[in-house]
Amino acid sequence: MKLSPFLVSTTTPILHNVAKGKFPLFLQLAFTLTILGGCNLHFTNEDDEAATTINEFYTKYMTTCAKWSTSQKKLEALKLKYLTPKLLKKLSDEELDYDPILNAQDCDFDWLRDLSVTKDSDMANVYIVSYSPGSEYENVEIRLVVVKDEKDYKIDSIL
Repeated sequence: MKLSPFLVSTTTPILHNVAKGKFPLFLQLAFTLTILGGCNLHFTNEDDEAATTINEFYTKYMTTCAKWSTSQKKLEALKLKYLTPKLLKKLSDEELDYDPILNAQDCDFDWLRDLSVTKDSDMANVYIVSYSPGSEYENVEIRLVVVKDEKDYKIDSIL
């Protein structure tokens, strides 16, 4: 593929100056986002739907868990809706002193600010949930395998 002489002549000085840090940071970011915007980085509709389901579950689960008055019944109802029977059985069989869904012993409303769900680009049906439990702690990353039952996406395992 041959690049247009105009494209080469106009972008080369820009790239050179960006690399040397001669552009203000906001222009560097805008240029980088413009370049990346041309890349073919996108989710399929199925990936979007699965990621949305995971985000919905974690938002509801963290919100419910963070309320001091929350009963276990509400958390169990969320698990029944969003987890497969296989994962529910595995979680009920384990005796743990932490919540493997959050990879934590407690939860906080503030964790919702940094909650994100991304598709693992290397593994099929694997998504990464991440959040920050506070500035004094490292970000938490939870890798999940997601499957689709008859109509809904469900979390099948926690890696």
